[in-house]
Amino acid sequence: MGKYIEKMINDYWWIILIAISLLCLDKSNGGNTKYIYKVGSYYIYIYKHKKDYDKYLEITDIFKKYNIMPKVVFNKGLIIVVEDTGRALNEYTGNHTSLKGFQQKINFIRDTFQKHNFVHNDLHMGNITIKNENIYIIDIDRTFFYKNPQGSKMCFNKISEGKCCDILPKAKNDNIINYIKDNPCIQCYQRANEFREYIKKLIFIFCILVILRVKKII
Repeated sequence: MGKYIEKMINDYWWIILIAISLLCLDKSNGGNTKYIYKVGSYYIYIYKHKKDYDKYLEITDIFKKYNIMPKVVFNKGLIIVVEDTGRALNEYTGNHTSLKGFQQKINFIRDTFQKHNFVHNDLHMGNITIKNENIYIIDIDRTFFYKNPQGSKMCFNKISEGKCCDILPKAKNDNIINYIKDNPCIQCYQRANEFREYIKKLIFIFCILVILRVKKII
């Protein structure tokens, strides 16, 4: 078995290296529902299943009048094209500590979701974006509309602990840094992303060392 693997690496090492590079260094992550491609100022979503495609269109149609989600500019087949809604919150805070009207805008989105009994279920810094001082919520594939058998609304004051936010936390002022510090569930994206990128780099380095070792370069 060992000699077979060594022969495979020797014969196809360059193909293996390219495949591993794409696997480890790919930045487009659409999860289990879609593939994501960025072209200019647009994102192209190619859905794997029609139910997820239909769900996205249904939700964005409900909220389009509020301008709090990316605008859909094209949809056909399982393809949806949306406008780029700017920089993610974690990127925006690299150059800004606050945003004029941040408290009002965040709380408006929160109240709008509550009005429609809408639960995002995966809110973090990567799914909150800012463009031209407007705030948008993206990545709605894990969302749902909440209603229990009694018809009562979900408690929108309870924020889940130890994972990403189910619902959007309230903002107390326009300071974004304090908003992130006060709501650990918003930070889950950064922690998970840093760990994921660290593991990818380790795997990538390990694979290169194995290939070079088999090729007797080191």
